[in-house]
Amino acid sequence: MSTTPVVPAASYESMTVRVRAGLGEDRLAAAVEALTARHSELSDGGTSSRRVVVGGDPARARGGEALSVVWVDAGAEPGRLVLSVRQDVLAALPWRVLLPELASEWKTH
Repeated sequence: MSTTPVVPAASYESMTVRVRAGLGEDRLAAAVEALTARHSELSDGGTSSRRVVVGGDPARARGGEALSVVWVDAGAEPGRLVLSVRQDVLAALPWRVLLPELASEWKTH
């Protein structure tokens, strides 16, 4: 009788950050891509960014992604970014590093 090894599910930490209206979906995607290119920890498992209009479903990271960034767009009102990061990634790149770098990349795009 053979058994399939059990692979533990990845553990995540999430943070929600208030952002100004009109964040810019293309700019956010470029910022996440640049951040991924800079840090090899983020390339393992991939990253994603997407926009959800208020009332949509800001689901957490799926399928082992290292980083998931969801922009909850509130139109003319300030929106939210929902960031989900695998805990093993946060061990190497803590929030105090990721958040300022993401903001910096967004400003340059």
